[in-house]
Amino acid sequence: DDEESDGQVSSITMSQTVIEGGRTPQMPILTAYCEPVNQTTWSIKPLPRRYNTQSSSQPQSSEAESQSNLFSIQYPHLTSCKALPSQFPIDTPPVDLDPFLPWIHDVFPSSDGKYIQFIAQNRRRCFNGQRRVYNGERLPQGVVAHKNYVHLEYGKNYFMRPQAALFQHVPVKKVEVSDEHDDDSSNHEKIASTVGEEPRYRLASHEDADPDGMDTRFICRFKSFDPDATTLTIVGYSLSEFELDYDFHTYRKGYLHTATHEGYDNHMIWMSQLLFKCPIPEDWRDKVKLGDTVINDYSTLYVDIIPIRTPPRYTPPREFFQPKYRNSKMTLENLFLPDDEWGKDHILPKIDHSGRWENIPICMPSLMTHGLLPKGSDIRSHSLPDHTDNHVAFPPDETPSVIHEVIACTWASTTFKTRSNRAQVGDGKRRLKEWLEFNLLSGFNHIYVYDNSGAFTNRDSLADVIDLFPPEQVTRIDWPCKICSNRDGNEGERSSQYAAESSCRMRFGAHARWLGSFDTDEYLVPMGKFGSMSEVAADLDRRRVRVAVFPSSPAKPRFDLIDDPEKTKQPDGTFIPTVKDDETFLHTYNCNWEQFPRTKTLTHRSKQMYRADYVKLHYVHYATVTVVSQMNEKETKDAGERWTHRYKESHMLEFDEENEATMLHSKSKVATKMRSWKERCTQTVLEESHCNVGFPFPKDYKDGQSKNRSDGWAYNCFLNDKIESYWWPKLVDAIKKREEITASLQ
Repeated sequence: DDEESDGQVSSITMSQTVIEGGRTPQMPILTAYCEPVNQTTWSIKPLPRRYNTQSSSQPQSSEAESQSNLFSIQYPHLTSCKALPSQFPIDTPPVDLDPFLPWIHDVFPSSDGKYIQFIAQNRRRCFNGQRRVYNGERLPQGVVAHKNYVHLEYGKNYFMRPQAALFQHVPVKKVEVSDEHDDDSSNHEKIASTVGEEPRYRLASHEDADPDGMDTRFICRFKSFDPDATTLTIVGYSLSEFELDYDFHTYRKGYLHTATHEGYDNHMIWMSQLLFKCPIPEDWRDKVKLGDTVINDYSTLYVDIIPIRTPPRYTPPREFFQPKYRNSKMTLENLFLPDDEWGKDHILPKIDHSGRWENIPICMPSLMTHGLLPKGSDIRSHSLPDHTDNHVAFPPDETPSVIHEVIACTWASTTFKTRSNRAQVGDGKRRLKEWLEFNLLSGFNHIYVYDNSGAFTNRDSLADVIDLFPPEQVTRIDWPCKICSNRDGNEGERSSQYAAESSCRMRFGAHARWLGSFDTDEYLVPMGKFGSMSEVAADLDRRRVRVAVFPSSPAKPRFDLIDDPEKTKQPDGTFIPTVKDDETFLHTYNCNWEQFPRTKTLTHRSKQMYRADYVKLHYVHYATVTVVSQMNEKETKDAGERWTHRYKESHMLEFDEENEATMLHSKSKVATKMRSWKERCTQTVLEESHCNVGFPFPKDYKDGQSKNRSDGWAYNCFLNDKIESYWWPKLVDAIKKREEITASLQ
């Protein structure tokens, strides 16, 4: 139920769950303050100022009047730093009420304590599903079709337009405010401060902006809780910084707009993940670095995130590049004029009168939170020596400490639904157990499992599988948030997966030299002279490769190694190819339909391993934004790189699959893929989907011989000899040893 907390802010409590874990009832509760958004004011120039109180005698626009309607939503079930990703309100976020709030999926400090980092997603992309416009249909006013298609939920898509603005920088300037109508006349309880008055800002041009306000989007307020006195004190402010410049990347990709009015822009994949950070006050950085602000798995230091609310810019990015990206060729001068768009006196409201996230806990650095390093330790004492050529990565004084050569991340669950919910696959535990065993065997130093089981069930998880492996090799992160749109193609938005990948890359990839995000049906196999993926990575470093690509095409499960089709026969005559209990997925699926070197693989299926200090945003199959792609022309040339307007990655290599590394894609075959299988599998056709079970060519097969076995089935795939004779026996032996160890501990 709604309840009035004072004359201005109403409050909703989302959960009455009994508090467990580290947060005590006296500690601040994560709260979202939602502010109504009136997009009709966006066409007014200059943009109307948002005043603090309804009682102001200043002329009130509808937007200004709405400030009296702030309401809060509390989330008392966030009680644990270690469980923060599973307890943060992601599936029913306050963003659905206030679209200027970032859709946060994860938050954590950098290992040096300098920043609190945020992984957010673009909520608007969840509502980009489309349908054809009906013959003769008249669309509502303001709804625009694209190529005769229209959004299924065009109302929500329109409402979420502010999400695009969060990806665009806005310059601000600190100002002194003496306006008597701007005084804080609310009944809010005052919070003590050790840093003086709250800083006030106005929207500004680049020329007028403060250095730290040149390319920001959020005001960050820091507060400390004293558990003895149970008091909360403001200890600092800062302005947010982006991990990358999204507008500049749009320009480097050759696109005209970063966002569009209508929202038909899901193909612009860099606009899915909002990555930003807030500088932590200097006096608190050592405490955060050592984990001293966390007591019993909950923090005593918090950050509030206050979005700076301006409309999205739908103009070409070149019209408003920040100064470091300007030159005569790149910049379109005097087309977006902030003094005309915003005015020179657009002062932002006080924080307590603004929509915001409040009381976000600043936990320990990730390696401490998840038990990989003890609290209070200096990560530098655990760092590996760097024998590589940094070249175009971090400056030496900013390079994070590395404790692993190669790591893998995976987003997995006990069960999942395929695209558009066409089929349910439930072999997650069995697959993960084997996949972990193999990847540790093949030379990955550590594997991070983002367990998405909670998106489908609250009765099971992958924890019992992960517990079979040493914690210094495998770490589980409970990650139950759901995909917001499981449609096919550009209409889908697998937000949970994208956020998990960014979380793993920034939390743990910061402490690894190489990493990759893979599914549990993807086996990364060292080939040729290489005996481990660490050796492969070291060779890539010697050649100054920064991104390495695994070609991919789904392999076929070998008919002779799967269960009898009669066991899973469906009423329509199809069946579900199922790996036998005493077989492995690696062995069963060792049957590629194309011989090496493969030429018919598809880019959108490939996977990558990459230098963690080089890739700034990765999107499933693509190193989307890199250190070099974010350099301006002068920086690029000074680094010895070739400058072009449309960026093309020059530090990427596609693996030689016979001599370096390959990926075996053991994708499950569902019953719908087995229609007419008996007829198809007797036909000699070398195609991926013609017959979805495998009949491998014999080793001694020669051209001109029959392409059909003696039992009539047609040969349709090829064995990888190194998997068959080397890696599969090693995997079987490793599984047996793991079972013996587990049995001895029971």
